[in-house]
Amino acid sequence: MGYSHGDGYCVCNWRTGIAGEPCTQSLNYLFVALAIVDDLCAVVVIAVFYTDTIAFAPLMFVAGLYSLLLVFNFIGIRKSTLYLLVAVLFRYAMLQFCVHATLAGMLAALTIPTVPRYKPELFSEHVKELMQYFDTSHLVL
Repeated sequence: MGYSHGDGYCVCNWRTGIAGEPCTQSLNYLFVALAIVDDLCAVVVIAVFYTDTIAFAPLMFVAGLYSLLLVFNFIGIRKSTLYLLVAVLFRYAMLQFCVHATLAGMLAALTIPTVPRYKPELFSEHVKELMQYFDTSHLVL
């Protein structure tokens, strides 16, 4: 571990300067992905090896809060305040569980919905209809 995103840019700049070829966008994406994976691995290592003791009493509370976050996602709740409140409790419970709280942030982030609420085609069609209505309603007679 210890890869930084800047290393990827150094490689791209070196390739551009020495070989005269610019880096492709996909190569930049690769370096960003490597930096993200490295950061996630570092957090897991910190959580596992720097945890002194594990208190098993709050374990069910932690599991219940995480399950609640997953249920929010699966049933389509998109209110960010609900996710925030449960995630804050989840992080506090993880601290009581004696596991590094950064791991709680990573796990909570995995439960946030990433699928759009509307289909892009329907949304685009609806916006076009609204724009047409707007354009026709402001005609000067």
